[in-house]
Amino acid sequence: MTPPPSAGPAVLRPPLDAAARSRLRQALASGEVMAYPTETFYALGGNALHPTLAARVLALKRRSGDKALLLLVTPAQVPRLATDIAPAARALMAACWPGPLTLVLRAADDAPPHLRDARGTVALRCSPHPLLGELLSLGGVPLIGTSANVSGDAPAASAAAVQQAFPAGIDLLLDGGPTAGGAPSTLLDTTVRPFAVLRRGALAVASLRRVLLPDFAADAPEDEEPTGAEGRATSSRQDGAPDARGGASGHGPVQTGHGRRRGAPRKR
Repeated sequence: MTPPPSAGPAVLRPPLDAAARSRLRQALASGEVMAYPTETFYALGGNALHPTLAARVLALKRRSGDKALLLLVTPAQVPRLATDIAPAARALMAACWPGPLTLVLRAADDAPPHLRDARGTVALRCSPHPLLGELLSLGGVPLIGTSANVSGDAPAASAAAVQQAFPAGIDLLLDGGPTAGGAPSTLLDTTVRPFAVLRRGALAVASLRRVLLPDFAADAPEDEEPTGAEGRATSSRQDGAPDARGGASGHGPVQTGHGRRRGAPRKR
């Protein structure tokens, strides 16, 4: 027997009263698929610690399971998920979080396996969006933060766009109004030396350089496109979101220069 068509997600809007907060806690505890705003685009996810939610999200996005999902966290949740964090990565957290910077970090030993990629890393971001902060506080768990779009399509910058992209499959939608859009978060791999920019995004590479000086060598033009083999490479964590120019995200690694070999000449 064919199931009846979905009536669409439950939609909650601020200000959140006691009943709305209770509904959000229930959704997080039971592993419902949720959509919520960030400072860039809407995210698709829910309770990242729920054992089956990640698979449901990947199926909705029509994305393979060989790439780990970006996680939205509070700073207090980082130690549970990541370990061996480089001092420079901690400096970036202090200077750039909350904000559109996603850091690839070594996964902690007790981080759930479904949150790690094949290299044993996790990708974490702290967003300044007030509704997302309230959701993180209500649940006390990290949230899956992959962009709310079918892989290869444009990410959603409004609740209406989320519903258009996913007519069925989302259980709860937190409608915070239109988001800023633009570019996705900048994606930086801090598990390699030198650090590598896997995706240019809303936070300029120049901002990262300022935080990491004086140990940040100028190995790549600050905000130019990578070319040649570098430009043809792709990130292991692509979400299919367009970059600021409307093309596909996931530029190849661009060396930041941090962690350069001792004695290597610094470019002037």
